[in-house]
Amino acid sequence: MPLSAEEQRRLAELEEYLSADDPDFARSFARKASAPRRPDNGLEQRRMRHRRARRRQILLGSAMVVLGLAGVVGGVVMSSGLLAVVGFVIMAVAVGVLLSPGQGMMPRSRGRRPRVRNRETNPGSFTARMEERWRRRQSR
Repeated sequence: MPLSAEEQRRLAELEEYLSADDPDFARSFARKASAPRRPDNGLEQRRMRHRRARRRQILLGSAMVVLGLAGVVGGVVMSSGLLAVVGFVIMAVAVGVLLSPGQGMMPRSRGRRPRVRNRETNPGSFTARMEERWRRRQSR
C-alpha cells in the first residue's frame, strides 16, 4: 500500500533528522536498504549458496512434517496403524532434516584467522565512544 503525501513528508523529515543526529547510523542503514548487489568475492558467493541450500533444506523438512502429520491423522481416522506409524517415521525424519547442518553448511575459511584484540589494552573504549556520542547529541 503506497504512503500518503503526509506520511511521505513525515518519513522524509525522520530520515533528515536521523542523518543529522547520527550520520554513521544513517549511512549504515542506507547501505543495507539499497538494492541487492551481485557478490564480488568468493566468500559472499559461498554465503549465498549456503543460504539457498539452507532454505531448500527448511522447505523440504517442513513439507515432510506436513506429509507425516497427514499420514498420522489419516492413519488415526482410517484406523490404520501402519499408515499412522509411517506418518510418524516421516515426521521423525523431517525433524532430523530440519536440525541437521546438511550440505548447506558453510565451509571453513582457508585464510588467516582474524587477530583478537587484547581487551586490557583499551578498557572502556566502547563506553567512552557511547558517552562521547551522548555528549554530542546533548550539546546540539
